[in-house]
Amino acid sequence: MLPRPTAAVAATQPEGMPGQGEDGVLVLAVLFVMVCGMAGSVDVRTLRQQLDRKTGILCGIGCQFFLMPLIGYTVVRTLQPLLPELAHKWWIGLMIICVVSSPGGSYSNWWCSLFNADLSLSVAMTAVSTLASGLMLPLNLSIYVNLLYGKEMEASSSSRGVFEVLDW
Repeated sequence: MLPRPTAAVAATQPEGMPGQGEDGVLVLAVLFVMVCGMAGSVDVRTLRQQLDRKTGILCGIGCQFFLMPLIGYTVVRTLQPLLPELAHKWWIGLMIICVVSSPGGSYSNWWCSLFNADLSLSVAMTAVSTLASGLMLPLNLSIYVNLLYGKEMEASSSSRGVFEVLDW
C-alpha cells in the first residue's frame, strides 16, 4: 500500500491539472474523443495508399527511432560535463533517452488537422511507429544507456534492476 502524500506535497501540486477532480476527468474525456474522432475521420483507402507509398513512413521511422534517440543521446552526453548533477543522477539521462526513444502519439493527428497537413500520413505513422516500438524501444534504450553509463551504471546498486532489464 502506498503512503498518502503529506500536506506539504499536496500543497506543491498545482491545481487544475488534467486528471484531478471532476473537471480534469471531463477535460481528458473530451481530448480522448477529439483525438479518436480525428483518427476516425481518415478514409481507409487513403490510409492504405499511405502505407503503400513507403517514403513517408520510412522517413518517419528513421526520424522517430534513429535520429531522435541519437539527438537525445548527444544532448545528454554534451550536458554531462556542463551539469555535474546530470552525471551523478543517471535516471535523468535515462528518462531523456526513454522519452526520445518512445513512439509518437496521436496528438500529432491533432496538429496535422490544425495545420491542414496530411492527416492520413500522421495516422499511418502513428500506427506503424506504435507497432515498431515493441522492438525499437528496448533496443534503443539498451544501446544508448549502455553508451552513456556502461560499467558505472552496472556497478551502482540502485540502478542494477534497470540495467538488468536493459541488458538483453
